[in-house]
Amino acid sequence: MKRVMIIACVVFSIVAAMLVIEIHVREETDDGFSCIASYIQHSKGFRINMMVSYTFGARNGIINLTGIATDETGKIWSLDRRVIFQYYREENIYFLKSVRTTRFPNDNADTMMLNRYIPSFYLKDSQEIVLKILPNGSNNYLFFLDPIPMYNCKLAL
Repeated sequence: MKRVMIIACVVFSIVAAMLVIEIHVREETDDGFSCIASYIQHSKGFRINMMVSYTFGARNGIINLTGIATDETGKIWSLDRRVIFQYYREENIYFLKSVRTTRFPNDNADTMMLNRYIPSFYLKDSQEIVLKILPNGSNNYLFFLDPIPMYNCKLAL
């Protein structure tokens, strides 16, 4: 009888531990989402047209930037970068810090030129940015660089 009680306690403890782990993992992954947006900016002869995709995991994420930029002289630059970041959030406010930015071989855009038009978070390591991200319907998120709306990001499948 004593042995049955010990086995029952061990089984109960294992099941309880597995349940706690499952709840913890689920809490960490419920906030994750992926979305994609089109970003177009015109400013004093400069134009950028790019696709921006975000993937938010539990505490880390990836941003891909792909597109073209045309500078004031008419020169066309190819943009193809990835930003790996860490983040935490407080309700709809996301505090992001770039960990590693990667330029792919076909990216020939001048980072200093881009930095005049795009926040340095997207271009350099160890940079921070604060975004407000609000759900906008069932398949979209509105991204704000407060108080300015940046884009509508469509949920990726």
